[in-house]
Amino acid sequence: MGVFPASRRNPGYGQGVVTLVAEPNEEERLAQRLRETFASPTYEPPLLPVAAMELIALTRKPDVTYREILKLLESDPLITGRTLKIAESPVYARGEPLRSLEQALTRLGLSTLSDIFLQVSMSTRVFRSASFAAPMEELRRHSVATAHAARLVCRATSLPDEYAFLCGLLHDIGAAACLLALGDSGPKQAAQLTIQQVRKPIWQLHAEVGRDVCKSWKLPPEIMMIVGHHHEPRIGGHVHPLAAAVLLADQLASQAGFPSPVEPTRTGEPENYLGLPDNAVLRLRTETTRHLATAVDG
Repeated sequence: MGVFPASRRNPGYGQGVVTLVAEPNEEERLAQRLRETFASPTYEPPLLPVAAMELIALTRKPDVTYREILKLLESDPLITGRTLKIAESPVYARGEPLRSLEQALTRLGLSTLSDIFLQVSMSTRVFRSASFAAPMEELRRHSVATAHAARLVCRATSLPDEYAFLCGLLHDIGAAACLLALGDSGPKQAAQLTIQQVRKPIWQLHAEVGRDVCKSWKLPPEIMMIVGHHHEPRIGGHVHPLAAAVLLADQLASQAGFPSPVEPTRTGEPENYLGLPDNAVLRLRTETTRHLATAVDG
């Protein structure tokens, strides 16, 4: 009746040899889909606003002038307005209300105002997904919190904080790219996925995807390296201080109430690759919690 005998159905029949092929589970299928998406020559990473990319390049020029920075910051009215609003928040406010970017630049300085502008640019143009709106908003808040925490960590040590805020802001950009890629797979398909289903595959891939996104944006190699190693700061047998600072900031931000939606719940003390004394870590935790209460949504 069309049924093959066991000897024909299984070549190993009677030989004591049986080959078992495990079916991939849903998480493995999602991870494979993400790998194929990012490996495809047609893949387009999320777009970093042009003004933000130009600002990163401009602030690295040794002879940059305030006038050049102002001209660039004023090129996007939407981002300009939100930048001024944050600059007037309790985290930065000093004295009289700010009435212009020029006044904000004079009062806050080039580095701080640039950080605010980049924060607004990322929040407005990158951390947005119709299919995963709530997790993406949670990821945005975690990234902003980590950026502020990274600057606090660096200032509590002898580490220069030139890239600290930016690296903290970008450290989970790979997770954002994964959410966008899964959300773009089609409204019906994406609607069937939950953050619980996609959390593990995104967690597995987000650091390397983030490194590649930074490469596509032509960011400095050190930023690419830090984003790619923010959970494994030991590179070539040596701890990269800024990668270790971002890892510590990541965990301090989560403990302060701003966790990543794709990161496994972690208990215990934060990973202290910087070798800071316990009392210094405790002070940082207290300062970070107090600072982030007004900084993230300021």
